[in-house]
Formats: sequence, C-alpha cells, structure tokens
Amino acid sequence: VLLGNSVILSIILTAISLACFIPVYLAVKPLLPNLEPLDNTLVWLAIASLPMGLLAHLLTCIVQGRQYFAGYNLQILAKPVLPLISFLVVLFLLQGGPREILIANLIVTATLACLILVIVRKAIGSLKPSVDIGIMKETVTYGAKAELANMGGFLLRRLDMLMIGIMLGISSVGLY
Repeated sequence: VLLGNSVILSIILTAISLACFIPVYLAVKPLLPNLEPLDNTLVWLAIASLPMGLLAHLLTCIVQGRQYFAGYNLQILAKPVLPLISFLVVLFLLQGGPREILIANLIVTATLACLILVIVRKAIGSLKPSVDIGIMKETVTYGAKAELANMGGFLLRRLDMLMIGIMLGISSVGLY
C-alpha cells in the first residue's frame, strides 16, 4: 500500500509543484533582468528531475520505516556519492557546462530511484503497488503540516539573505 501511495503522491505533488512553478517563473522572469541570461533549457532540465527525486525520497522513508537499515545505509551513502562522481566526470573529463551537469543530475536521480526501488523490493518483498485512500489522506495531512513547518524554518534560516537581496541586490547575497 505504501509503495502505491508513494508513487501516486510523487506524481500528484510533482504536478502541483509544476502547476504552481511554471506560471510564477514565466511571470517573474521578465521582471528580474538578472535572470535574462538564464537559458530556459536549464530550468526545464532542473525541473525534470523533480518526479524521480521525490519518488526516491518517499521510497527512502518506506525503507527507513521498515527498519531495513542495511538498505537504508546503502541509499544514504549512494545519494551524495553518485552525484559527486558524475559531476566530477562531467566537469573534468568531459569539460561539460551547466547543461551537461543537469543532464548528469537527471541520470543520477533516475538511477537512485531505481536503486531505491530494488532496496524497497528487498525490504517489503514485493513491488505490487496498491492504493489506500485513507492512509494517503493521513499521510498528506501529516506531511502538509510538516512541510509548512519546514518552509517556516527555511525562511527563518534564509531571512538574512532575503533581506540583503532586497536591500543591496542579488550580487551582494553572493558575496555574503
């Protein structure tokens, strides 16, 4: 049930995120002249990794909840190591730029999601997804409260950068 709910929730949350982000991005981009050199392809490549990244995160929670610590530790180690290796290969061996790094990120995110699916299969014994609306409703209710708390904490931690950006400009935030 949790696997099916996780897959469906990752698709729904990705759709909601994109439905909110795309109009805001398109409306705000002309207002910020510093964003003008930004290539739209880079934005879409960054967004493309969202569904797999969210699915990987939700599946990680399943592995942790099932207390399959060997699998959990493996994915915790793989999450920083695989991107680091791929970025180093792209930067130094292939002499790639931002577009190539985002493509590598997309490949790594999909690879991690597949690795975590294998770990979930080992933890729960099966990959037959089913859906339970009651459990999904509880998960979304709890998750929404936790996410609001996370957003508040993020704003609190980044409030100084936001104030510097408003008062002194984006380049001052980079120096800060």
